[in-house]
Amino acid sequence: MTGSLFQHIDLQEECGLLRSQLDRGAAIAFHADADGLMSAVLASQLSRRTPDVSAVLTEDFDFRALADWVRTTCESLVTFDINVFSNPAALELLASSTQDTLTVYDDHLGLSPQKLPENVTYRNLLPPRADPSGEIRPTSMFVHALLNSEVRRSPRNDFLCVAAAHGEGVRERFRKHLPMLAQPFDRLARVVGRGANAFFTLPSATTLAPALVAALVAYGRQSAPIEIGEIEGSDWVGTLRDATSEVDHAVEAIVAQARSQKPYAAGDVPIYITEVRDDRRIVNLVASSLRVAVDEGVSVAWQRRRGGVAVELRRARSLSSPDLADALLSMNPTYFVSRGGHPMAAGATVREESFHGFTQSLLAALRAQGHSPS
Repeated sequence: MTGSLFQHIDLQEECGLLRSQLDRGAAIAFHADADGLMSAVLASQLSRRTPDVSAVLTEDFDFRALADWVRTTCESLVTFDINVFSNPAALELLASSTQDTLTVYDDHLGLSPQKLPENVTYRNLLPPRADPSGEIRPTSMFVHALLNSEVRRSPRNDFLCVAAAHGEGVRERFRKHLPMLAQPFDRLARVVGRGANAFFTLPSATTLAPALVAALVAYGRQSAPIEIGEIEGSDWVGTLRDATSEVDHAVEAIVAQARSQKPYAAGDVPIYITEVRDDRRIVNLVASSLRVAVDEGVSVAWQRRRGGVAVELRRARSLSSPDLADALLSMNPTYFVSRGGHPMAAGATVREESFHGFTQSLLAALRAQGHSPS
């Protein structure tokens, strides 16, 4: 199951270390999407106490909001799915704001500093040589494996893990590593995973997230048998359904427009580039949906935000190249506020004044890599 993805980590030992931190009062911070959310919910079960948990919206990847929260909340912090290496200066800020230890669980590629701050421990969830079938290692699947290493298997945990996989778009890719759910539960897990991603794009997410997180943490810590009616009738599922309905229409319209345009070409790789004009930060959802819709080449979505131009790249699953994270990391660093990701999915915040040069450089970087079928 999920544990086989993390054979380079002693899961039982890591489980004990993480529990010890949480029992001593460490707080949890997670990237505000389905994978990060479910990681935090699952990790909270390791501790005898209920940890303080904070969502880090993508807009706050400068970490200032998180650093302020840490200063007033906790002495030590555990993060899940937050690419702290997208911006080394931000990592320094977060480390200096944490009085005790900062433990980072992640598998994003980024600009690793020459030397980590003394109080930072990094757990790279990618094995030294990641197998081609999985160029990512979702943090939710890692925490699920930690729980299972202690034979703490639970249908609720299985449901939350599969929901995260649906949200990440890796349900099929990691099918043999994931728990098998009955069809009604799997369909509902898809609703929950997609709904979590939609929820965190809403302007109201900042104020509503604590209640959603608390409800999910309470759900995960229950020992009662899992029931489909209990999940469907819960307020938190209703919240996620409403978020999905609100966001889906906007994403579908943008993707339909993008598909009608002739793609650019980088060698023999078609590049679909589309602008997202919306008050919500849905650039990641547009990029992912466009990848599914065109099912070829590379999909690129960009959206002007307060911190710069948000750019998201997705590679068709039928391709084994180009490496999108490598393409971003090979480019002129003066273009970026932050950058990083995975070979199949990567993102950046580009300085507004550099955006034209960035787009030309991106096409050149993709063209230089070429592609080959998986």
